[in-house]
Amino acid sequence: AAIQSAVNGRIRILFIAPEKLDNMEIFSFLSRLPIGLVVVDEAHCISTWGHDFRPAYRQIIQAIRQFEENNKELRVLGLTATANGRVEKDIAGQLRGSPRTPLTIQRMSMDRPNIRLSVQPVSGMAEKLAFLAGMIPQLSGSGILYCATRENTEIVAEYLSQQGLNVVAYHAGFDPGRKRALQKAFMDGTHKAIAATNALGMGIDKADIRFIIHVDVPGSITAYYQEVGRAGRDGLPAQGILLFDMQDRRIQEHFIRSAQPTTADFNQVLETIRVDDSGSWPSRNQVRARSGLHPTMVTVILAELQEQSFVEKQLVQRRQVYTRTSKQGTPELARYERQHQVRSAE
Repeated sequence: AAIQSAVNGRIRILFIAPEKLDNMEIFSFLSRLPIGLVVVDEAHCISTWGHDFRPAYRQIIQAIRQFEENNKELRVLGLTATANGRVEKDIAGQLRGSPRTPLTIQRMSMDRPNIRLSVQPVSGMAEKLAFLAGMIPQLSGSGILYCATRENTEIVAEYLSQQGLNVVAYHAGFDPGRKRALQKAFMDGTHKAIAATNALGMGIDKADIRFIIHVDVPGSITAYYQEVGRAGRDGLPAQGILLFDMQDRRIQEHFIRSAQPTTADFNQVLETIRVDDSGSWPSRNQVRARSGLHPTMVTVILAELQEQSFVEKQLVQRRQVYTRTSKQGTPELARYERQHQVRSAE
C-alpha cells in the first residue's frame, strides 16, 4: 500500500530503514520516485570511522548518487549528535560526492552544563554491584545502567532487584515483543533503572532521565558522549557516573578485534559464492549459512566485496543472489587496519 501511494504521489514523506536499500526491487522502486530531499538520520553510521558504523548505510550513498541522476537539484541533509572531526569529514565527503557540490556544516556546542560527570574507581564486578546498590537509592528519578555485555546486564539487574530496587535488564537477545514492552515501561517511568547494553540507544528520547551510569567502560569517547548525553535532555540537573575498572579494557579490545574482518574472513565468504548443484548462485542467507561467520560480519564483507568489484548482486526470478565477477586478486583491507588502530587508540 505504501509503495502504491508513493508511486501515485500521495505520500510527501517516506521513512525507510537503510537495510531495505540492499533489496534490489525496493531500490528500483525508489529510483523511480521524484525525490527532492534525502534526510540521513544518525549520519555517523555512514562512516567506518564512526563508533556505530552500520554497513547498510553504505547503500544510502549509492541511492543518493542514483537520485541525483534523476534530479540534479536533489538536496541532502545529514544529522548526527556524535561526530568528531574525522567522522565529520568522512560524512561530508561521502554525502557530497563531487568537490564542486555546495556543502554547509552546522555544528552545535557539545557543552551540556546541566550534566555532572564523575568517575568512580572500582576493582571487579563485586565492587561495582556494591557501589550501585548504595548509590542508586540516593539518585532522584530514573536512569540507565550501561553494561558492555548481555551477561552483565542480567547480573546487574538481578543483584539490584534482590536489594529491593526496581531494575530490569535489556539487551538485543530479547525477543522484539519483550524489548518493546521494556522500552515502554522505561519511557513511562515504571522502573528506577534499566541495565542495558548499547542496544538501548537510538530511538530513546526520554527527556527526564536523571542519571546514566556506565557499569563498564564504553568502547570510545564518542560512544560515551552519545550515551551519557541521554541524561537531562529536559535541561534539569542530571548525573553521568563512570565506574572505571582497568580490566574493562580487555572486553572492549575483544569487541574491537572481533568487529574487524580479516583476510581469512574475506576468503571464507568468497569461497561460499559459487553455483550449487542446481546451477544457482547463493542468497545472502545462504552465504551466511555456508561461511559460518556472524551475520553482521557477512553483511560488512559482502558490502566491501561489492564496492571493490569482486562480487555483484543480481535479481533472478525475484530472488536476490550474489555472483562472482572476473576480478582476481586480494581485497584491500587497509581501511579496516587503519580503523582498528584508531579505535584501539580511542
